[in-house]
Amino acid sequence: MTIGRKRVGRARGPLGWALAALLWGATTAWGQPAVTQRAASPGAGVSVPQAQPGKTASAGVPLPDRKSAAAAGPAATLKLVRPVSAGPELQLTTQSGKAPAPAPQGQQQAESVPPAKELSLEHFQQLAWQNNPTLVQKRQAIRQARGLWVQAGLLPNPQIGYQAAEIGNEGRAGQQGAFVQQTYRRRPKLYWAQQVQSYGIRLAEMELEAQRLRVLTDVEIAYVQAAINQRRVEVSQRIVEAAQETVRTTRLLEKAQEVSSADVLRAEAQLYQAQVELYRAKQDLEASWRQLESVVGVRNLPRGRLHLPEQAGQANWTWDALVDYLTNESPVVVQASLRERQAYANWQWQLALGLQDPQFNASVAQDTGSEYTIAGVQVTIPIPINNRNQGNAMAARARWVAMQRERQRILLLLQQQLAAVFTTYQAAAREVKLYRTEVIPRWEKAYRLLQVGYQQGEFQYTDVLQAQTTYFQAQRQALDAMLRWHVAAAQIQGLLLQGSLSSAP
Repeated sequence: MTIGRKRVGRARGPLGWALAALLWGATTAWGQPAVTQRAASPGAGVSVPQAQPGKTASAGVPLPDRKSAAAAGPAATLKLVRPVSAGPELQLTTQSGKAPAPAPQGQQQAESVPPAKELSLEHFQQLAWQNNPTLVQKRQAIRQARGLWVQAGLLPNPQIGYQAAEIGNEGRAGQQGAFVQQTYRRRPKLYWAQQVQSYGIRLAEMELEAQRLRVLTDVEIAYVQAAINQRRVEVSQRIVEAAQETVRTTRLLEKAQEVSSADVLRAEAQLYQAQVELYRAKQDLEASWRQLESVVGVRNLPRGRLHLPEQAGQANWTWDALVDYLTNESPVVVQASLRERQAYANWQWQLALGLQDPQFNASVAQDTGSEYTIAGVQVTIPIPINNRNQGNAMAARARWVAMQRERQRILLLLQQQLAAVFTTYQAAAREVKLYRTEVIPRWEKAYRLLQVGYQQGEFQYTDVLQAQTTYFQAQRQALDAMLRWHVAAAQIQGLLLQGSLSSAP
């Protein structure tokens, strides 16, 4: 028997009409995925101006404010912003614009995606702000830096003691008394020591801000991955349902001698393969939830429907505007500038340490022999002949000179990282647009034409199956592109800061 060579015309009796109804139902159940846009939540977008021709983008990139977590201290406060990235949601709809009806009871359901209450990205970010352990560590690091700043400005404690002299002279107790001793710390030492620690406070504040951005970015990426995996489970579930119907139809066609047993075996193999893909999608979804729990810092998060933000980044993003955005807003760049200033303050402190601290001593005693009260004063000043702390001063100056190039190195590193991420963002945005407007609609149209042609006997049933398989593959590829799009947008808006749990306290 020739595989798939016999044709099915319009008048095929009950079996032909049942097959036509089945194919038309498949088209209605698995319509074109449409990108639906919801109303944007306030402050969820990012506005980065597009560079004008022949001009460099403005250095200040307007972005919606987020309250900075930097604590107040003797240092100046630097205000940084971190917008929440957004992106369109890929939602499968039917021709009527409604979501496909759920599968009948008894069929395999996507148990990992219950119709619970909807959970927003901001909900998980708020939980992370309250529970992520690294943020607590960074806040305590600020308190530690403040303690060091206080300690650097303290004077040495005075010393008090007992002294006795000429004991036993003429059988008397001699001179009995007490003394007070104080080391005077030179003022330049105190000033530059506190300056070094003051920059330490600012660095700790910027590290808290950087860690906040890392946490928000990690939460957003984990959230997007979980949301995309939810949609992968839904697509995989529909593929399984379609494969089940395909197996049932091919078995009926085999009995009617319209297809061979090889077609039945191929349909059954596709069903098993679809079930494997569904299981894998469910496992990926569960792993995404666990990753989200790890960055949030809360175990056993309530499962619910996750919605993708309505847009990933901004369409008018340009390279120059994003470079200026990183240059002016990244806490890593600010930290590089602060370390250069701290290195300079440390050099001055090492020079000041070469100044010798005088020591004052005052004493009073009672001479038991003459019954006179005797007072004494002593001043000690070390002579800086051999050690003026010149070695430490040389090392500190060398470090300051090296740190003058640190900011430039950080900027070049950020540009290198941005080049890869921005390329991914642009490519993924283009892919999402093409899948939404060109690829998926055309495959849907081809699928419908093959259905009509098959009913008229112009195409084989295997052609319809191939179109159906390719149609679902296009949906999966669209989800993959959307994931890359959202992740790249989150990295850019997070100033390329991520990996919150891997950073040391």
